[in-house]
Amino acid sequence: MTEDEVLDFARTALASIWALELLLLLHRSSDAAWQNADLVVPLRANARVIAENLAMLHNRGLVTLDETGRYRYSPATATLSEAVDALAGLYSRKPMAVTNAILSGHNVKIRSFADAFRFRTR
Repeated sequence: MTEDEVLDFARTALASIWALELLLLLHRSSDAAWQNADLVVPLRANARVIAENLAMLHNRGLVTLDETGRYRYSPATATLSEAVDALAGLYSRKPMAVTNAILSGHNVKIRSFADAFRFRTR
């Protein structure tokens, strides 16, 4: 994957920097299964933030949820797996580029929402 493709993946697949950090933690420990509460300390986040981001990652096919309520990194496709591998590598080399890509995706959405309320004159 090219750097631009990886940044586009980060921009569109991840809702926040919390989601990025959570995904990368699960990626690094792909042999482990985690409950929400197990992730509070390593991520220094509250349980609600973790639960919301786990649900989002699950919905996007990046993690699975087993019958015991534990999450595990398990991309639904080889393409997603390749994208996360590339994302992890790029983030280790250029963390600000990845961070800026994720944050810029939100700016576009916010701007689009705000534009819906602008008065237009003809």
